[in-house]
Amino acid sequence: KLLLHSSKKTYSYPYKEKFLSLELPRIIMDQLDTTFDFRTKDSDSVIANREVGTLGVWSVSSCKSGYGVRNLRDNSFETYWQSDGVQPHWVTVEFPKKTNVRKIGIYMDYIQDESYTPSKITILSGYSFIDLKVEIELDLYEPKGWKYVDLFDEDHNYIRTFVLQIKITNNHQSGRDTHLRQVKIYSPITESKVPKALGESTDPNFLIYNYIK
Repeated sequence: KLLLHSSKKTYSYPYKEKFLSLELPRIIMDQLDTTFDFRTKDSDSVIANREVGTLGVWSVSSCKSGYGVRNLRDNSFETYWQSDGVQPHWVTVEFPKKTNVRKIGIYMDYIQDESYTPSKITILSGYSFIDLKVEIELDLYEPKGWKYVDLFDEDHNYIRTFVLQIKITNNHQSGRDTHLRQVKIYSPITESKVPKALGESTDPNFLIYNYIK
């Protein structure tokens, strides 16, 4: 069983390495809920993004014992998820409600992982497993570090989805199984529309409500 600790309670439930739920908001999983700034593709403006992977339920196609889905979310570059089966391999995140997704971050390390390093990745999204559609396909050459992938629809807006999937279809050196060391999912923090009748305030107690996720 997996023991999860909050400030007041300890939660215990059966745990399988290829499946992990991170839905309880107060659980301490060494996962930093941090806000990041990214520049948009066509301008120098900066849009804040929040990591929302903790809101989803994560699963993988397969895993070697001791190298399960939990390693993708432990904030360590020393650990990794390792598949244990035939290609393609995949990581899937299911959100409890339709979620805005602007960017995915995937950490890979060709120097350490060599033939386990993905050379072709496809990002898919949809309402469920049965209607996933391709958002983008990536060809990689000996990646080392974070690979950030912007996700936009045909109108160049961020996507809204219930299910997000990272599918690995090829590895370097024709390797069979794959390694991913970390995966992060970012949602934009959208500026709220405050009615003009209210005017603008510089009161810090008011400004903390100026942004919504």
